[in-house]
Amino acid sequence: MKVYRHLHDKEKVFTTKGKINEITINIMSQYNAQCSAIHSALEKAKFRDVSVNTVVSSQGGEWDYVIFSLARSLPDCMIEKNPTLGWCAKNLGLITDEHQINVALTRARKGLFIIGNKKLLRCHNTWKDLINTYDRKGCVINGNEYPWPYEPPTRKKKRPKHKHEVDKEGYQQV
Repeated sequence: MKVYRHLHDKEKVFTTKGKINEITINIMSQYNAQCSAIHSALEKAKFRDVSVNTVVSSQGGEWDYVIFSLARSLPDCMIEKNPTLGWCAKNLGLITDEHQINVALTRARKGLFIIGNKKLLRCHNTWKDLINTYDRKGCVINGNEYPWPYEPPTRKKKRPKHKHEVDKEGYQQV
């Protein structure tokens, strides 16, 4: 809810300044029940016309921002240090389906928010690799730290010494 509210408010700010016309936001989960619960909570908070879909029904779609809600969680004391495949299947469920992970991670044009229990997710190799990569880039935070003052790095135009050092958009190659 906090992430959606922030993006929704950001949309209002940008729209009134005339920078963009519309931001599209999709909230997705792999479970219908989770999607229904999210949709109900947002309607209760007076948000209307919210896009909440399962990962499967989001396939082929594209949005400016995607909030990917991973419904599975466990207290730290119940997370195995060396989980078996059976333990992962029981406690992680559909969130380990690599085809669905691919669909979920490739629907956003501008920003992707993954909401989940990172300690539990690290029990699965694909999620562990993703979280470690995002962590190295400074993109993993605790939910109580959001919104954070992170601004993605931007490419700056520099005057190149030689023409061959410039890409097609006029940016210097480093």
